[in-house]
Amino acid sequence: MIRQTLVITDNARLADFFPPFIARSELCEHVSLACSPRAPAVVLGNEAFDVVDVRKESARLSREYQLIISAHCKQLFPESLHERVECINIHPGYNPETRGWFPQVWAIARGVNAGVTVHRIDAEIDHGDVIDRFVIPMRIWDTSKTAYDRILSAEIAWISKNFRRLVEGDYTTFELEQQGHLYMKKDFDSFCEIDLARIGTFREFYDQLRALSFDGHRNAYFIDPESGARIFLQLQIDPEAKDIKAMDSAD
Repeated sequence: MIRQTLVITDNARLADFFPPFIARSELCEHVSLACSPRAPAVVLGNEAFDVVDVRKESARLSREYQLIISAHCKQLFPESLHERVECINIHPGYNPETRGWFPQVWAIARGVNAGVTVHRIDAEIDHGDVIDRFVIPMRIWDTSKTAYDRILSAEIAWISKNFRRLVEGDYTTFELEQQGHLYMKKDFDSFCEIDLARIGTFREFYDQLRALSFDGHRNAYFIDPESGARIFLQLQIDPEAKDIKAMDSAD
């Protein structure tokens, strides 16, 4: 059965992907697109997307839709919604190891799996029963930005292949084997400050800097002992093209 479906995304790249993808499919009459009130301007300006507040509009959404998909939606779905309607999250991390904020950051910094998890939404963050998940290999030259871009490409490939299954409810689920680790915004904010007195290996500092390096964002910083000013850092990594090509072939 084809379910009336709402896809909510606040991601610019996914906002470019979904409209033509849905238009080319046989599902265009059954799928609507939306973004959050605080989505980036490039998404808010896309006429293909309605603006939806899931908390304020949960009653209406539960009446009009049988499936709601969060694809990098920044809103937390209330119980009044996910208990009435099947809600699915496409999470850019490998649950349960990197639940929560900026999963690729922790995959690089902690040396755990990076990946994608498609799961049902429940009362906890990135916690519900899993529909699918897979690992995205990290490379020693990855920054947060390059890792995120590759994860996003893998998500788009997965959606292209499996979207109809989601809409038709043609999937099974399994429970997470453990609670794993939930990273909150405060964990990221704390991780951004570099302690100049800290002792460790160069690899530890290298991993921290590349995990926090994301073009256009000032994340990693230390405090100038004299002025008290924040001094921001970003790591630029430049692997040889032949090495990247070899790794791509291996993947």
